[in-house]
Order: sequence, then structure tokens, then C-alpha cells
Amino acid sequence: KSKTDAKATDQVKVLVPSMLPPLASICTSAELAAETEAEELRRHNEKVEEEMRCQHEEAQEQLRRQKLVAQEHMKRKNLEMQDQLRRMNLELQEELQQKKIAMQEQLASESAALAQEELRQQGLEVQEQLAARGAAAAAERLRRKNME
Repeated sequence: KSKTDAKATDQVKVLVPSMLPPLASICTSAELAAETEAEELRRHNEKVEEEMRCQHEEAQEQLRRQKLVAQEHMKRKNLEMQDQLRRMNLELQEELQQKKIAMQEQLASESAALAQEELRQQGLEVQEQLAARGAAAAAERLRRKNME
């Protein structure tokens, strides 16, 4: 068994030095490949970071534009509401003015009717007084005539 082990050890001693240059070459190639891959990954990461930064800036700009559009919409709605309130106020003022005029006309009509009734009453009283005076004067004349 030891002969086999010795033979194997001799073979390894011969093989290992002959394998070292190819192994070194493989290691160097692997290192170069790893460095190249690392460089490619770094570039890829930079590219992704740049794309993400651009997307973030675009999103910020889009958000700013949407905010401006929303503000403009709210401003327009506010102006529309103010205009509608102004129109409603004018309509209410006109309605109030018409009611005021109608009430004034009604009061004037009622006042005129009351004044007319008062004048009629006063006219009746004057007629009664005149009739009473006329009757008294006629009675006085009759009395004088009868005395004569």
C-alpha cells in the first residue's frame, strides 16, 4: 500500500508544478472576469441610479404641474361660485325691491281709501251740520212768520 501512496505522491509532485501556470492563468482570468463584472455592475448601478433620479425628477415635475392644474381649477370654481352668489344677491335685491314697491303701493292705496272714507265721513258730518243749521234757520223763519 505504501508503494501505491509513494507512487501517487510522486505523481502529484510532478503534476502540481506543471499545473501551476495554467491554474495561475485561470485565477488571473477569473480575477479579470470578476473585475470586469464588478465594473459592469458599477456602471449598471450608476445607470439605474441616474434613471431613478430622472424618474423622480419627472414625477416631481408632474406633481408640480398637477398641483398647478388643481389650483387653477379651484380658482376657476371659486370665481364661478362668487359670480353665482353675486347673481343670486342681485336677484334677491330685485325681489326685495319689488316687494317693497308692492307694499308701498298697497299702503298708499289703503291710506287713500282711509283718507277718502274719512273725507266722506267729514262730508256727511258737514252735511248733517248744514242740514241741522238749515232746519234751524227754516224753523226760525217759520217761527218769525208765525209771529207776524
